[in-house]
Amino acid sequence: MKRFFDTLDALCRYTANLDAMHLLCSGCQTVGQFVSHGYIYRQLSSQENSIAGKRILCSPRGGRSGCGKTTRLYLADCLPHLRYTSTALTLFICALLAGCPIAAAYQQATSQTDSRHAYRWLRQLQRQLPFYRHALLNHHFTITPETHGSQQNHRACLYASLRDLFSGLTPATCAAFQLLTQHAFL
Repeated sequence: MKRFFDTLDALCRYTANLDAMHLLCSGCQTVGQFVSHGYIYRQLSSQENSIAGKRILCSPRGGRSGCGKTTRLYLADCLPHLRYTSTALTLFICALLAGCPIAAAYQQATSQTDSRHAYRWLRQLQRQLPFYRHALLNHHFTITPETHGSQQNHRACLYASLRDLFSGLTPATCAAFQLLTQHAFL
C-alpha cells in the first residue's frame, strides 16, 4: 500500500478509488474494505492548521467486514508524528553534513532557541541507519567507502550514509526519499 504522496491532489485521487484497488488490511488480512476517513492536520500556529495527510479505515459498516483499523497516508513533505516538515529535517541534516554543531544545526532548521530536540532527531536518525544503508544498496546510490564495513564511530557511519543519500536525491531529499521508499525518513 502506498503511504506517501507528492501532492494533496494525488492523495485524494488515491483515496477516491479505494474500492477498485483491493487493498489488503494489515490488521484483519481482508481485501477491499477500506473507505476514506478524513484528513490529518498539523497545527502551524494557534490559528492555522495545514493538511498533512488522510486516514483510511478498514470499515466494518455498510455491508463491509473490516476490522476498524485506521491507516494514515501522508504527504511526502510531512514527517509522521513530528511537528516539523521534511524540509526542516533536510536543512538540519545539510547543516550537520556541512560541519555545523548539532544544536546550531537544529536552531538553523527550526528557528527555535531551545535545541534539546536536536539530540532526539539525531537518535531517531541513528535508529534509522540500517534502513538508510538498505535503501542505499537497493536503490543504486553511489556508496562511499566509509559507509561500508564496521565503524567504531556510529555518528561517522550515520553521516557517511546521509551524505550518500543526499548526493543521490533532489534538494527536498527527505520528501524524495519517502516517495521513493514509501517509508518514513524518521
